[in-house]
Amino acid sequence: MRNDKSIDQVVYITTILCKSVDIIFRVLRKLNPIVMNYHGVTSKERNKFARQMDELIRLSNPVFPDIKGPLISNHHYIAVTFNDGFQSVIENALPELR
Repeated sequence: MRNDKSIDQVVYITTILCKSVDIIFRVLRKLNPIVMNYHGVTSKERNKFARQMDELIRLSNPVFPDIKGPLISNHHYIAVTFNDGFQSVIENALPELR
């Protein structure tokens, strides 16, 4: 004999659990910074890079890539990193980040 009340309770608990996990993941996504990675910035790309940085500052809060928190929910965070130690990063990117 099937117990409809028990099945309803399991479905209800499962639904609540799934919704809770979804909410937790949404919160975690909002609290984790987006990391933008560049390999280099040539002199021809410097103005475009500067405009990108201006737009990122307008839309988000810059943070260091190794930030440990606490971060404020409902804020957008961004970190900019460079893979390689190319001279172009020092000559063209670094001045735009100051």
